[in-house]
Amino acid sequence: VLTRSGKAPLTRIVPSEKIAQQARTRLIDGALPPAILPALRREAAVARARRGGVSTWWTSSEQLAAAAGAPASASATECALAMLLHHASGGDLEVSRRVVGAEWWVQHRSLSAPKGFHFDVDQEQQRRGGALRSPALSSILYLTDAGGPTLILDQVATICSWSGHVLLSPPEPAEADVIHPLANRFVLFRAACLHGCLPPLGAGCGVEGAEAAEQPKRTTLLVNWWIGERPAPPSCAEAPPSLLDEMRRASAPHYAEAFAAGGGAWKWDEAVARPLDVSDVGTGEACQQVCLEVPLPAGEGPNGRA
Repeated sequence: VLTRSGKAPLTRIVPSEKIAQQARTRLIDGALPPAILPALRREAAVARARRGGVSTWWTSSEQLAAAAGAPASASATECALAMLLHHASGGDLEVSRRVVGAEWWVQHRSLSAPKGFHFDVDQEQQRRGGALRSPALSSILYLTDAGGPTLILDQVATICSWSGHVLLSPPEPAEADVIHPLANRFVLFRAACLHGCLPPLGAGCGVEGAEAAEQPKRTTLLVNWWIGERPAPPSCAEAPPSLLDEMRRASAPHYAEAFAAGGGAWKWDEAVARPLDVSDVGTGEACQQVCLEVPLPAGEGPNGRA
């Protein structure tokens, strides 16, 4: 039973033999070479500090290919995105070629700060009153072990043809996938699904002030994979050369040492790269499908990204 803040049970785990066939998630542990993680964390701090009025950053497929071809001159983040694309496509080059780029951003949250439930969409198009448009896939790379689990619900957004309001289908969630943070864990999921982050279950929940500041942070690199047309600027802006240069400088010692230790190449277990399969879903402690027993907290709407 999953509990929160000592309150009544929030969820009931569905036995594996009763899990629905339509999977929402694909979980990959050890997604990147472990040696690259310290450099990624340093670059994540820079990217988060430089966000300003930009919601997300954009790295094109051409930039991803350049990073894969010349990793020594790329940032750790660009190299990581190239490797994560390999996982997202299941190693299929034809699938990779359809991806026009990666929309990415960093979240660095205190343990007591949940993330409201939302959809990943083209925020600029949504802001202008256009139709909801989601990426082909959404994904999360956990850079730390801290924090509460991610919940991916079985609800998707629809637009009422009469009122134009966003509606949830089904109106009430029946199932969800629960993914607990673990450094170098990568989860892919259907971008149209409502999702968010719960507070940690137990220690760290409700802590405030100086004590909260001393706690480890929940740090994630979030990546949306787009096919066809990229999300519109200025909400999603191309990562400027000045930002990438600053990121490289911040991670240079760690990146160079780790890259040299790998013999001048990034190596990881390609056997773990598998495409999202509608007939398969992760089970066990890391990724659990659950049946919801009580309503979840109110979300932030379709474009809530903090």
